[in-house]
Amino acid sequence: MNVKVILLNAFHPDVRIYKEMLYVTNKGYKAEILALDRANEHIDNKVQYFDGIKVTHFFPRGKRDVSKYKNFFKKIIYFFWFLRYVFQVKKHLKKEKFEILHCSGFYATLVGYLLKKKNTKLVYDMREYYEGQGRTKVSFIIKKLNKFLCNKVNHIIYVNDLQKKNITNKDKLVFLPNYVEAKFYQDFEKSKSDKLRISYIGNIRDVKSLKNLLDSCKDNKDIIIGLNGRGSAYKEFKKISGNYDNLLLTGAYDGVKEIAQLFKKCDILFCGYDPDVINWRHAIATKFFEAIVTLTPVIVFDDTLMGEMVKKHDIGFIVKDNTVASFKKTISKISKKHLIKKIDNLKKIQYDYTWEKVVKNLDKIY
Repeated sequence: MNVKVILLNAFHPDVRIYKEMLYVTNKGYKAEILALDRANEHIDNKVQYFDGIKVTHFFPRGKRDVSKYKNFFKKIIYFFWFLRYVFQVKKHLKKEKFEILHCSGFYATLVGYLLKKKNTKLVYDMREYYEGQGRTKVSFIIKKLNKFLCNKVNHIIYVNDLQKKNITNKDKLVFLPNYVEAKFYQDFEKSKSDKLRISYIGNIRDVKSLKNLLDSCKDNKDIIIGLNGRGSAYKEFKKISGNYDNLLLTGAYDGVKEIAQLFKKCDILFCGYDPDVINWRHAIATKFFEAIVTLTPVIVFDDTLMGEMVKKHDIGFIVKDNTVASFKKTISKISKKHLIKKIDNLKKIQYDYTWEKVVKNLDKIY
């Protein structure tokens, strides 16, 4: 049996898709990921293999440099690149035999629906909440399209309850949250530090929240702020990094093999995403579960799903709103005594959210 994955990023690797396909290949499937490489990152290495998973990169942008274009024209060009990717994948799939199209996200599922063959099983991997996004007209269109796709696909993988509330056919649903692989955290032990290490680990894109965190700790010599990862806002923080003596900006890392090392140097994980964004308000980040398994207390925003979990289990600290003042108020109250209590509470749930348990839900599809 063969499965093709529609993935609208360059696969670095994409940790969720990697873990899903690793499970699938271990069950005997042949998996190929059809990755959209927007920035020509793998132009000299079109085909790669990760633990038996084939990754084929597609390069719809050509050699055009659009950095000097205005945003309006960029969007038009991006749209045509997206169409070119669709045609490139269509041409590729014509000569391929496959039984399942596994589509990572809303737009990927739209592509999958357009390219599926008559007897292809279509899987919608709903990684985010897509309804209610954007301006009113855009939101209306996405809501209608999302409902249409949910009716057309064979299975819908979801990560939280918000995603399933508007889905009428509950039999299609497969629950697969972003839990962690416990095997990567065996014999885990934190390194020692005289300073309090507050780290962000992940895609650096929420400028507002991260900037407020930095500004709230700027003059505190007892705290080190670590920003680990790349993302759309990485260059912006690179430019201003000289303004913060206690900032450690590390850059890209391997989300599968290097994550444990980053948590060893982290006393508190900042796992806050601007709650004004509906997806971030209702999401539970993979890093949140990684914090639990590594016994790392977290800082999160109030009125969020992660905030509710922190309050329920008393495993971290709550920032009331996304302002420098609120960050300062929360961080000023953190003491060694508080940390010990949070770690003791984390031990009670340390292995409750592991990938090894929940990934078996994929058996409904594969």
